[in-house]
Amino acid sequence: MKALARQIAAIHVEKPEIPLNCLTKTMREVAEICGIYTAKQLVYYWPGCRIYVPRKIADDSDFNVIGRDNAQKLCAAFGGATLEVPRNMFSLEGLDYMVHELQALHYSQRDIALALTISQRQVRKIKNGSCRPRRAGRRRQALPGQIEIEDYLQKL
Repeated sequence: MKALARQIAAIHVEKPEIPLNCLTKTMREVAEICGIYTAKQLVYYWPGCRIYVPRKIADDSDFNVIGRDNAQKLCAAFGGATLEVPRNMFSLEGLDYMVHELQALHYSQRDIALALTISQRQVRKIKNGSCRPRRAGRRRQALPGQIEIEDYLQKL
């Protein structure tokens, strides 16, 4: 079902240029070295997976699905490393930016969802401002009288 939605998105929605600062850290690194198409292919084939990038590409390698040239670029740049491929190539801030950018270009919610491979519900939440990216380092306040775990362990 997802594959069909992605094929439809590729046919019906002309996608605008994606700024690299809208991507997650890993996908930005891949896009800078190997191109945005390779980053898209990684997310398409291995969403949410940790993948080992071999130093040299073999003929029967799984990486050949992204194209032999792209696979060779990826191996040259990241050979021997493990990549954490996100489920979506956009960072939260980047997704927010792209939704508002596409909205300014008069894209419908459906077309935005197809172009960014997210749900229409997520598009609506971002447009309404109810789905803002979380700020790093925000912690829940401790309850009155609550002690730190280190203090507790020292008492044992």
